This record gives sequence, C-alpha cells and structure tokens, in this order.
Amino acid sequence: GITIQLRTSALRALDSVLAYDTDGSWVLALEQRGFVQCFINAFHTLDAAVHQAVAQQSSGGVVDPGVVGYFEASMTLLSRIALTVHGAEMLVNIGVIDVMTLCPVLYAPESVQDNTNSRGESNLWHRTIMPCLSLIVTMGSTLARPHRKFIEQTCHFMNGLVARRGRNGAFATTRETLVERLMYVTTATTQLDRKSVV
Repeated sequence: GITIQLRTSALRALDSVLAYDTDGSWVLALEQRGFVQCFINAFHTLDAAVHQAVAQQSSGGVVDPGVVGYFEASMTLLSRIALTVHGAEMLVNIGVIDVMTLCPVLYAPESVQDNTNSRGESNLWHRTIMPCLSLIVTMGSTLARPHRKFIEQTCHFMNGLVARRGRNGAFATTRETLVERLMYVTTATTQLDRKSVV
C-alpha cells in the first residue's frame, strides 16, 4: 500500500511542480478532480493520530512522526495554492479554515506530552499551529482586499476556546481563546528574549 512517507514525498514533489504554475491552470485542474479536498483531509489524519497517542499515553504512546511530516507537507502545499487569487478564494470557498476550527488538536497546547517548553506547551502543538497560521496569513495577503467570508472564518477560528489538561488527565475547554493564547506566547517569548539580552 501507499505509506504515509510516500504520500508526504508526493505532496512535496507536487509543491515543487506548482511553483511553475504561473497561470493557475494546474491548481484549477487539481480542484476540478477533487484533489484539493484530499489535501485538506490531513487535518483529520493528524487528529486521529493524536487521539490514538493520547489513548495509549499510559503505555508511552506518541504521535507518529510520519503523520506530523505529512501534515506539514500538506500545509506547505495549501500555502502554495494560496499564492494565487483563484487558489486563495478556492480555499475560502472549500472552507479550509472552517476545517481548522473543527480540529481539536489545534486548540490543545498540551495535547500530547511529547516534549514541552517552559510554558507546558507541546512541541507538537507548535509544529501544527504554525503552518495553519502561515496559511491564513498567505490567504489574507493574496486576497489583498477585504473578503467577508475569509474574515468571518478567520475570526471564528481564532475565537475558538483552548482546551487544557486537568489534574485527572482529561481535557476541558477554558475561557481562553486561541488568539489570547497566541498573544500570551508572543508576550512570553518577547520577555524571554529581553532577559537573554540583559
């Protein structure tokens, strides 16, 4: 069968090829054949892998690194597609940001205790949330003008509530929104940078 590593390599190769798609015709062909929707399914693949790791955490379960690499390659490809106006509008209409909103992993900084930083946040969370934010920035920059649907989807995603791990190990939503968590991360990182300079 097709392994996750082979799928990742194929996505990276396609990303390189699309760099030469100056008129957007290849992206249009991918859309018409339903491939773009398949790329977005990477969110479901990631979420399933994290849920499996959490269920097996008592026995040392971790998220398959291959799945994380596949997710990153998918996001890189989607960001490539978002570099054209047609591609960015297509991703808005398909609802890629809405799919992000339905991905619990992106709202759980402590989703898996693989490795954590000084704020208790999983490195996995950083590796998954960062390409999502980059994709949103790319879409917004490409659209260049106010796009109501894009703005609504982005606000909905950023206002989602963060989930935290309780003392019993179970997750529960907090009153903290994703944008507040990101602002905290930015502030904390800036303070650490200032201390290192001093």
